Amino acid sequence: MRRTLAGEPTSGQEVRRALLAAQRAGNRLELEPAALAPEDATPMVARIEQVRAGDFIISQPSIGVFTHPLATGEQLRLSFVGSEGRVSGLTKSLGRIKIASGGTGMLYGYRLALPEALRENDERRFERMTIGFDLAPEVRLFSHDGAQAARGNVQDLSRGGMQIRCHEVSPRSAVGQRVRLDVLLPQPVGEVAAMATIVRLGAGLHSRQQIIGVEFEKEVQGLSELIGEVKTRRARRQRTG
Repeated sequence: MRRTLAGEPTSGQEVRRALLAAQRAGNRLELEPAALAPEDATPMVARIEQVRAGDFIISQPSIGVFTHPLATGEQLRLSFVGSEGRVSGLTKSLGRIKIASGGTGMLYGYRLALPEALRENDERRFERMTIGFDLAPEVRLFSHDGAQAARGNVQDLSRGGMQIRCHEVSPRSAVGQRVRLDVLLPQPVGEVAAMATIVRLGAGLHSRQQIIGVEFEKEVQGLSELIGEVKTRRARRQRTG
């Protein structure tokens, strides 16, 4: 996937490998209508069930608790967390399908066309708010077995996730890993215990520091209001200062 990160088109074989890796890791797939701008679209969420030579199969997409049908031929923008971070591409629905799902059960889903290319998705769908060093709340990340994966302080925050300035990181931490995030934020948010996915691991300002970027799996209640209030206070201070 190095060519992906360099902005070069990936081959069909590399696209299949990336989808297979996401399927094995259980990473969720996000879909949006290609006709809508990212800021206007509400992502649908699905799982990759099978990756085949000419297409791949996903579970029925959903928005919240409601399934969302796809029209045959509908153009879609997809994104998922790969081994190098979040990537995106274009696909289209090839129709509904029913496949065996272990035992005698059947799974209803959709066939999607393999994207011609995947590219690094570094778009900031949500505006980020930088947190001052003196106010940065402590964050703890825990892996599925309850072991601490990382500990640090919030560096910046958005509706969709946060970046954490870490001074303790488990060597087992990896991009694509699902973690539980614990942090106490100012009201109206308060205590947060949310599932998230690691989408970035990078070097910090010195050798003992790492930056971890995470995406929330579900919207954190009150976060939009908190960010709006902080932005308003900062703008007011700038006008009066």
